[in-house]
Amino acid sequence: TYVTIRFLGEMLGADVDYNDGKIIIEYNGKKLELEKNSDKAIIDGAEITLSGACFIENSRTLVPLRSISDLFGKEVFWDDSGVIVISSKDMEDLLDEDMIQNLSDRL
Repeated sequence: TYVTIRFLGEMLGADVDYNDGKIIIEYNGKKLELEKNSDKAIIDGAEITLSGACFIENSRTLVPLRSISDLFGKEVFWDDSGVIVISSKDMEDLLDEDMIQNLSDRL
């Protein structure tokens, strides 16, 4: 699943900046640098490989949700109805059918 980096950054409360073709995200003392059309990233000076390349579509930078969330210590959960939850703690026991339906109804 890909999301716009602006959305993910704002959801996490991170600072997102664009500088000379690079995307720089700072969150909780960590610094992540991304480049468009690349699956390579630098986090706190160390190069890593993401699950997919970042790319631009309709003037929006899209990034692989799980890779970026994992780098910032977040857990990603989803179900077949299309609900995606990003959390800082294990929520598997909290995602029951009633909660998912409630979330879906609000969207």
